[in-house]
Amino acid sequence: MLHSFVVARLLPHLPAWTPAGRKVASSIVTKPFLALHLRDTDPNFVRVPNLFVITRERPHLPWSEYFVLNSVSEASGRTLTVVPPLPFNDPLYLSVTPRICAQFDPKEEDSINLLQNMDYQLDQTSFEMFLRAWNDAGPSVPVVGTTGGDDEPGSRWDTWSGQSPKESPGILFADRDVQFQFEALSLRQLPQRFETSVFDELPLVRQLTLDYTWKTSNWAIRYIKSVREAMPRLLSEGRIFRQPRASSTEDASPDPFVESLRPCISHLKSLPVVHDGDPVVAAENEDGEWDNEPQLELDMASATPAVLPKSIKIVLLDPHILIDRDGPLQNALAHIFPPSRYSRTTKELLDLYVEYESVGTTEQQVLPAVDVVRSIARYLGASVDDSTINNSMESYGKATRCPNGQQLIAELIGHGYVPVAIPSAAKETVAQYEGLSLGLYSDCVGKETQSQKSFSELWQRTLSFCKQFDPDVGPDQILVFSSDLYRVCETASQAGFPTAFLRAEGTRSAKLHIPTIAPTYTLTTLQELLPVLRDSSTYVVPNEPVVSNGNPPFRVRDNYQCTSLLGSGSFAYVWNGVHVHTGAGVALKFEVIDPSVPSTIPYEAAVYAQLEGVEGIPHIRWSGQDKNTNAIVMDKLGLNLEQLRRFCRGQLGVKTILMLGEQMLSTIEHVHARGIIVRDIKPDNFAMGYLEDYQRLYLFDMGLSKLYLDPTTGKHMPFREGRGGIGTPRYASHNVHFGLEPSRRDDVEAIGILILYLLHGRLPWQGICAPDIPAKLRRIGEMKRGDRFTELLARSPAFFTPFFSHCRALKFEEKPDYALLKTLLRGAMKEHGWEYDWKYDWWHPGGRGTLLPDEYEVHPRFVDPIRNTLDSW
Repeated sequence: MLHSFVVARLLPHLPAWTPAGRKVASSIVTKPFLALHLRDTDPNFVRVPNLFVITRERPHLPWSEYFVLNSVSEASGRTLTVVPPLPFNDPLYLSVTPRICAQFDPKEEDSINLLQNMDYQLDQTSFEMFLRAWNDAGPSVPVVGTTGGDDEPGSRWDTWSGQSPKESPGILFADRDVQFQFEALSLRQLPQRFETSVFDELPLVRQLTLDYTWKTSNWAIRYIKSVREAMPRLLSEGRIFRQPRASSTEDASPDPFVESLRPCISHLKSLPVVHDGDPVVAAENEDGEWDNEPQLELDMASATPAVLPKSIKIVLLDPHILIDRDGPLQNALAHIFPPSRYSRTTKELLDLYVEYESVGTTEQQVLPAVDVVRSIARYLGASVDDSTINNSMESYGKATRCPNGQQLIAELIGHGYVPVAIPSAAKETVAQYEGLSLGLYSDCVGKETQSQKSFSELWQRTLSFCKQFDPDVGPDQILVFSSDLYRVCETASQAGFPTAFLRAEGTRSAKLHIPTIAPTYTLTTLQELLPVLRDSSTYVVPNEPVVSNGNPPFRVRDNYQCTSLLGSGSFAYVWNGVHVHTGAGVALKFEVIDPSVPSTIPYEAAVYAQLEGVEGIPHIRWSGQDKNTNAIVMDKLGLNLEQLRRFCRGQLGVKTILMLGEQMLSTIEHVHARGIIVRDIKPDNFAMGYLEDYQRLYLFDMGLSKLYLDPTTGKHMPFREGRGGIGTPRYASHNVHFGLEPSRRDDVEAIGILILYLLHGRLPWQGICAPDIPAKLRRIGEMKRGDRFTELLARSPAFFTPFFSHCRALKFEEKPDYALLKTLLRGAMKEHGWEYDWKYDWWHPGGRGTLLPDEYEVHPRFVDPIRNTLDSW
């Protein structure tokens, strides 16, 4: 093994995909230091500590091991000889621990040459002494494993934190420790009386790396930044923002027996509870291999690039751009659901109408308007009679002619273009337009129920029809003009026709964007078409749409398209998505149907149906089966509390957790009132609302929920012991760890533990060592019952003590006093003089700052201690 003495400098380096982290890293100034560098000639030698720091001061860390270099004044058995002596005033101290596993850029020739410089060498005896000390040395940062009790961990015990995805730290590195990059400098660049600060710099850079490289960190930063920047504009536009409803603690708590009696309760009761806490013995395959997982059979979008036009001769006009259907429809919906009462803009109401109409429409029949409006009423929790719906639609909702439609047709004809109607609507809606060819209409088309498939079939005969106007016309000379990006523009582009997409303000397509479709032109008014056709010099080729292998654009029920994967399990996937007719954001969860595995999605959909109308529970847009998958489509939410905690650098302030905690209690109270217990309270299952609901907290993921109330008798489920663990151990109540059946008391206790976690950023039982997972779960339960929990409460705000006293005094069937618990939180708010302004830490940062570069402070007080044993820095 070769060695050399070098001057090195730590480079705060972060991946290119985290621009915010790189910006902070560029502000960190590090100093060069003297070091011994080892390099091995064996190509199979993988990543070892290779940089050992040399200081002018005696190492002071209690676990430091070191040698003295060329010192007469400190001659001892710990002295090493460098030949010739290093050109610095002695004594010098070479640390064996801590030591660094350093990376140097192999493309930097100057650094590589300096690392290979052998002007200064340890003599053979000294080098062998050093290698023996290195091999015998302990870890760089010794971490004493804890069991959470008085016993000592065994030699092969583990924390098991990496075994469960629920406890995974989410750091995007193969190893738990962070690798560091350095540059090598000449010895001449180090002053005689140099100071060594690298041991202070390493924790800062490590923390910076951990802060900015967890999964979805970049997306979280972009989301918060975009909302903050957009807020002044949205407020000036009169956008309606829905705040949490502050319920009075004097309100009577809802009666579960009354509230749970809903039409869907019998269906939920008939379904088996997929995860009931029964101890499960995993079955092994005889051949010792996993069964083959079923493959998704959902439709998937392909990239549809823009078709370049070539001297357009014929313009195919979608009748829907010639009639105004959306303006009158918004007026009718605003009459039925006044925006001031329901806190919904007319555009939001229109999007809901279009979505429910398209989801409920089949090839045979369009869903009647009355049924569509009923669906909106159910979504909003409103009660509307059929006469009001019919009168409003008759008086305000009739489509009208677009005032510029006839003018557009006349101008096209005047400039030599042939306008032809696309048979996408009933023929009588366009028969009144003079000069518009209706030749593409036939008995089999021209209906409102046309699917994307029927449009694909239409384009196959369109070219032959257009040749009657010009026998030499090609598909790239026929422009398709439509406001339907999904059914019309996509299929037309795939058939080789250039397209013009009308994204008009105030219509259903105003915010429509599908990442996989690139129309040739995107226009906002009818009047923009002719100038674009006449002057091709202004044409800009749209960006090529890209389909990512990591985010395949699955399509569900011909209405929703997945855009980005949020998470996945054994068979279930959770996605961000859009409605393909309005661009409204949604969340999708689906799983492949496997006869050998119980399906959780139908059960979860039934739970959501039972909770419909509960504030703090997201609305379900659609649920059912598509091909070989069961799916749920629900409201799109913002960041979850775990992401927000990390964005706020690990901890949330007291005011923020109080405002969040009261919303959690209000939501869980009404969930319990519907006869449901959640059984999986954790930060990943709470998320802030999206856009207009950005101040509201929502609870989601009901896969582990369960009816605790018999809807026919009103009786509470029986108490049972010997149950298997259910939920997430970190936040579960202490009862769950000892095999007791969870009930309402355990949900509220878990909320308290979750609030403690958000406040402190870490709980005492995280990372404890145990011989196996069952032993760890038992020990966590003991810690939640014992002194460690008492110590945690002692360093927490005072309201936590009576909070947990109430939770743990409850009997199995006893109803929690939600008003008492909310009063405790409100008392703390009042004590500090805080108002419920819903200004959380991520919008108005506290002392710790956030991950936005301008709010991130590089300081030792924000460095988390290293809890995992590292062989090296």
